Amino acid sequence: MNTKVTVKDFIETIKKTKEYKEYFKARNIFEKNLEAKKLLEDFQEAQQTYAIFRQGNFPGLEDQGIKLQELHKQVKECIEFQNLLTTQNNLRSMTEDMVEMISQGLSFPFAPKRASGGCCG
Repeated sequence: MNTKVTVKDFIETIKKTKEYKEYFKARNIFEKNLEAKKLLEDFQEAQQTYAIFRQGNFPGLEDQGIKLQELHKQVKECIEFQNLLTTQNNLRSMTEDMVEMISQGLSFPFAPKRASGGCCG
């Protein structure tokens, strides 16, 4: 039995799932929306700047915090980003369930458990 062929077949099976198809559809929609991409980039940059200001206790921390809150609100209202995040979480959940099933079937931890929580929220 060729394990690599079996794994490739398994990957093709995953690509046929609803979760996979929905994620890549949402990702493509998000990638084509330049405003949504720019908004996310601005938000991530504001997060980094805020962290630097906070760590160094630099002047402007409060203003940066206000900017970050406003951008966070806009990101939460961005349908394309929220759809991407939701479908990404659904795909991740499905694959984590598969990893758990494989671990149980092997009686061996197939992959370490991920910490819960997300990057944005």
